[in-house]
Parts: sequence; structure tokens; C-alpha cells
Amino acid sequence: MAEDINEVGVLTRPSLCCDLALSPEKLEWELRNHFLLKDHCHIDVIGGQCLLSARDNQYPRDLISYKIHGAENCFHWLLNKSLVNEYCKQKAFLLTPDWLENWPIFLQNLWQTDLDAARDAFRASYEKLVLLDTGIYEHTASQLKEMGDYLNLPYDRVPVGLDFLRLSLSGIVQEHRWAERENEYMASLAGANLQATDYAMVLELMGKLTESTSFEIVVNNILDICGTLFNAKKLCYLPLSCLDGKNDSAITIPHFTPNPEKLSWYRHNLERPITWNKAGSGFMVTVRHSNEILGILDIDELAYPEQAKQYIKMALTLIQVFALAVYNAQSYETNKQTEEQLATETERLFVILQSIGEGLIATDSMNHIMFMNPSAEGLTGYSSAEVANKPFGSIFRLIDETTGQCSDRLIRDILAHDHMVEIDANKVLIDKHGVAHNITGSISPIYDKQDHYDGMVVVVKDVTAQKQFQKELARLDRLNLIGEMAASIGHEVRNPLTTVRGFLQVIKKKDSEGHLQNYCDLMIDEIDRANSIITDFLSLAKNKTVTLEKHNLNSVIRSLLPLIEADFLLGNKSVESSLEDIPALLLDEKEIRQLILNLARNGLEAMSPGGKLTISTRTTDTQVVLSVKDQGKGIPFDLIDKLGTPFFTTKDNGTGLGLAVCYSVAARHGASIDIETGPAGTQFNVVFKK
Repeated sequence: MAEDINEVGVLTRPSLCCDLALSPEKLEWELRNHFLLKDHCHIDVIGGQCLLSARDNQYPRDLISYKIHGAENCFHWLLNKSLVNEYCKQKAFLLTPDWLENWPIFLQNLWQTDLDAARDAFRASYEKLVLLDTGIYEHTASQLKEMGDYLNLPYDRVPVGLDFLRLSLSGIVQEHRWAERENEYMASLAGANLQATDYAMVLELMGKLTESTSFEIVVNNILDICGTLFNAKKLCYLPLSCLDGKNDSAITIPHFTPNPEKLSWYRHNLERPITWNKAGSGFMVTVRHSNEILGILDIDELAYPEQAKQYIKMALTLIQVFALAVYNAQSYETNKQTEEQLATETERLFVILQSIGEGLIATDSMNHIMFMNPSAEGLTGYSSAEVANKPFGSIFRLIDETTGQCSDRLIRDILAHDHMVEIDANKVLIDKHGVAHNITGSISPIYDKQDHYDGMVVVVKDVTAQKQFQKELARLDRLNLIGEMAASIGHEVRNPLTTVRGFLQVIKKKDSEGHLQNYCDLMIDEIDRANSIITDFLSLAKNKTVTLEKHNLNSVIRSLLPLIEADFLLGNKSVESSLEDIPALLLDEKEIRQLILNLARNGLEAMSPGGKLTISTRTTDTQVVLSVKDQGKGIPFDLIDKLGTPFFTTKDNGTGLGLAVCYSVAARHGASIDIETGPAGTQFNVVFKK
């Protein structure tokens, strides 16, 4: 305890907040049997509500002299009452290091049931844990985390020290000192004209010193006490920081400003406990706490300066209590300012983390999720509330895009090598709904002051759109290259083919006996097929000239339906259309007809007899969408990225140019093609901008 109460013995007995109210008889039995007290001892018992019944009961105390100091809440002895009450309003469960040391046992005793049932009852009554940490144990942080994780509740640690308790105990000890020396003091104070009512007021003010946390109120109470005890008309308290001439924090009665000569006198005598002034009208007391000078107390214009010895004796007795009260008030206000600054900075940091575009996830030492910002919520599909205290690996599921294997090597690398690990471009995050996202980012370990692993922070960015754009750009570049090649050689190939076709027709006419007719027809058909391929090949050219005019896409589809239906009827398949009202678009009608026919024929070849093809249009605020949906078996996911590549085909007789032409036509119209596929069929969506 504080140096001013060293002669007082302090005995403690751990208790539970669930203890029943103590009767006077039980309390006296506890005092005798637990503390082995003697009859002549005087005891002060401090505690909470469990003592109120014994305090109010008029049980005759013939054997032991004791006084009960019961508070509404035990924690009022450790922390300012208003702060404790504020925590209680927040449905916080306050606990001390002693309680935390054996929390599983105490938790069961608190609810008189097994641990799991006690956990459920506890969570129904409280929403957070707050440890008032006095610093007497080293492992409170890990124990608090263990308890918080078990209860699945947030937790906070508030360093309180023992200063507030020391101040309260000092006030109790001071009461005894006054009582023991009452006769002596009353005799000496009678000469100073101190009346019993004044004496009562001094005791009341002394009690208020232990209750207030306001620096100004504490100092004013001290000045009031000194004014009463010493019959002084001029009083001043000056913090150490003001001795350089900045008097804005000086508190005086009546109001005055110490002159430079007075300030110099204060500084010159700062190391002395008490110094009388030259006029002999008063004295200066150095207010010191644990060898730290806090300020000076100047008591001047005494009504009875001849009582100097009694005044010095009283001052030396009181100054330690005054110093402790000032120290606690200053510490409280400093801590409050620090807490407010920390709260402001924490809120600012929280806003920043919530606002950044990258996804951010933080875990604890057990790799359970503690924080996830909105960007990470959007990426994973989970809300922060859903993932609180959940294992990181159950939420953050990575797949290697090249192998399709689950990638859990990243966390193992962090734990094994203690360094940041990059998430490379081949990793895909599978969200809550099974949707794959290409991501980049990093996972970094976090260490506490003791260099122990304390969790990790994950920063990720969704690059799905960028990767798709890069793939599309690469595909278009390939198409452009092939198209340019086709444009340069197409005419050179067509000219000899035209010549050969012409001579075959001549030979066919001259073959009067018909021996070569079949051969000529076969060769002419093959030459026509080669010409068709060259025509498709030439349409891949990126710089091909298109004639854009206002057309209604629905009109183009209606004009093609009879032709498409004829093809489908031959294969015992059907076509239906679902065309909404859409605005006219700038289109090259010939190219759009080719696009629709190619998509329709792809659907025709993908379906078995009885299948149905649906051609539809719809509009959004900014787009017009043409959809062609078949009832085939779908396209394997590993082939989707290859669709549209020239000469890539899964058909036995395909050229691999049909879809390539569709992609080129869409690109020349500023449109894009999206694919939705599954076991029930495939849908191609051509998206035009309005």
C-alpha cells in the first residue's frame, strides 16, 4: 500500500460476486476464523453489496471492534463510480485478475451449474467482458482471451493500478488517525478557534477527496480544508508546470496571481517539505508523491501564526493524503484524455480500414477472424457478424486455378517461416455462394511485444474483371492476327480455287457419258466449302469495314426465324422466341444475321432430338441483351476460356470459326459475349450498349 499507510496491516480474502449477503454473525465468524484476529484489533471491512446487510444490522459488537465500508459495487473501490456504472449500462461483466485466474470454477459457482450451461446463462446476461487489471499478474491477457473465446464475447482490458484503492484506504486510515488524536487535536485547535462544526466539515471534505476525480475539485477541497484548519486567508496551489511563470493553472483563494518574486521563492525552496515565509505569516508545502514533485501549496496570512508547531504537525500528517488525491486526480484526467485521443484515433483507423478498396481480414493467435472490412465482406459473401471468431480457413477458401486443388499451404508457410506470403495470380477465392474470384494480395503474420505469434492480417484485391479483360484482350489480339493473315492471303487462295471450279464445270459438261459427273460434283462441293471457310476467315479481321445503321434487333431475328426453323425441323428440334420491346441499335445487319445464325446452328448441333432453342431479347437501363439458349449437355468449364479461338472445335466436322466470327462481330459492334452453362444447357448472351 501507499507509504502513508505502511503501519496498517492489510488482509484479503477472495470472495465471489455470487456470495449471499453476510449476516453480522457470519461476518464476525469470518473475521475471527479467517484472519485470526485478536479482541483489541480494530478492523475496517471493505466490500460490495454483500456487506450492506451486516452494516445496517444493529448487531452488538461486544467481541470485536470493526467498521463496515460497503459500496454499491465492489469495483467502486478500484475505479471511478461513474465509469463503473457506465460499463454496467453497457451490460459488461467486470472482473479482477483474481477472479480471472480461476474463471471456470467461479463461472460455475456463479450460476450453480456445469460450465456449458453457465456459458449460456452468462451470454444471456452480459454482452462483453471488461478486466480491471491491477497489474499483479503477468498472464491476464492470455487468460482474458481464453475466457472471451470460450464465451464467444468481445473483451477489453482496462489498466487501473491500485492508486484509486490506495486513496480510498488512505481516507479510511486518516479517519482513524483523526479519531486517535482527537483529544490532542481538539486541545490544540481550540487555540486556533476551530469549532466542532469546523472539525466536522474538515472530516467531510477529507472524505470527498477519495470520491472526486476532478483535479480542480480536489484542489479546491484541499484549499478549503487548509483554510479551515489553519485559519488562513490566502491560499494557493500551483502545479509544478506553472513555476516557470505560466500561472494559467494556478488555483487560489481569493483569486490572485503570484508575482515573479513569489515564483522564485517557490522554486528556491521546492526540495524542502515545509518552508515558512520571511514575514512568518504562512508557509509553503511541497506536494510530493512517490518522490515526484506535483506542485506547491502556499498557505498564507494565518490568523494565529503562533500555532506554528501544531500547524506543521497537521500539515505533515495531511500532505500525503493531499498528494495522493492530487496525483490520482491528475492521473485520472490524463488517462481520460489519453483514452479520448485513443478512441478518436481508433475510430479514425476503423473508418480508414472500412473505406479502403482492398479486402482486409485480421485474426487472433488461434487464426480465428476478429475483423473483416466491407470490401472483404463483398469478396467472401459473408458478413462480419457471421464470421466473428470463426476459423479463418473455413471462410477463406483458396483454390489453385491450374490444378484445381485446395491451397492451404499459405498459412503453413507463414507459421513455418514467419514472413509475409504473397497470394499469386493463380489463386482463386471461392465465396459463400460458390462463386470464384481471381484475387491478388498477401498474408502477413503479427507478433506481440514478446515476439509471440498473435495472428495475421490478410489484404486481398478482387482482380476477376482485370483478368477477364486481359484474357479477352489476348483473344482479340489472336483474332486480329489471324484476320490480318486471312485478309492478306484470302484473295490469293480464292483466285486459283475459282479457276479450278470453272474448269471442273467445263469438264462436267463435256463428260457426255457421265463417268466423271460424281467426281466433279464432289470436288466442286469441296471447293465451295473451302470458299465458305475463307469467307469466315476474312470476317475475323479486326479492321474489317462495317456499315452501321439504325436497326431493330427484333426485326432481324423475325426475318431469320423461318430459315432457322427449317433447319431445326429436319433434326426434330424446335425454336421459340421471346422478344421484348427494345430500342433500335446501330448495327451492320449482314454481320448481325451471321452472328445469330452461327449461334443458332451451334445450339442445333449441341442438342439431341426433341431439344428446344430459345432466342430472346431484353433491355436494361444501359444495355440491350440478345440471348440464345439451348438444351444441350453444357460446356465443360475448362473449355470455356478457349471458346472463340479460331480453329478450336469440339465437333467432328467443325472448323472452329463459327464462334470466332461471332466474337469478332460483337467486338466490331462494341458488344461483349457472356456464357452461362450447366448440365441443362448453355446460354450465349450478346450484350449491346444502348
